[in-house]
Amino acid sequence: MGDSDPPLIADHAHQRFSGGLKPTYSFASRTQIHAEFWLLTCEFFLVKLLPGAAKAFCMSKSAITVTVKLFAAYQEAFQLSELVLEFPYGTPVKAVCDRLIAKHPELSQWRDITRFGINLIFVEPDTLLQDGDEVVLIPPVSGG
Repeated sequence: MGDSDPPLIADHAHQRFSGGLKPTYSFASRTQIHAEFWLLTCEFFLVKLLPGAAKAFCMSKSAITVTVKLFAAYQEAFQLSELVLEFPYGTPVKAVCDRLIAKHPELSQWRDITRFGINLIFVEPDTLLQDGDEVVLIPPVSGG
């Protein structure tokens, strides 16, 4: 970066944060600079002044809790109608089935034919879970 090159967004934010020169806006809009400044300010307060709070905030975002409603073979295996499980963010709903099968391998026969529901809507196995979701695993049932 040469002497005549315009400063980048981070340079603008640093100047504003440190009380230095008023930035020029050749590469970034005022909105971008204010957003970058805000992020730097938040980072400063969370990381430098409140490291415990920053860690707690990050930890709270690293896992989600879902309620799993069990039916048919799943309910029989667990002897429960509902479980509350924790998963990392970005977990697909099929991971719920995988975890249950890991605890009760006799359920593996249902893995490929179980349907999934999240919050009363049928979903594909790769649908990502969100914190607080209600998940249902629906194996085939027979009867009339």
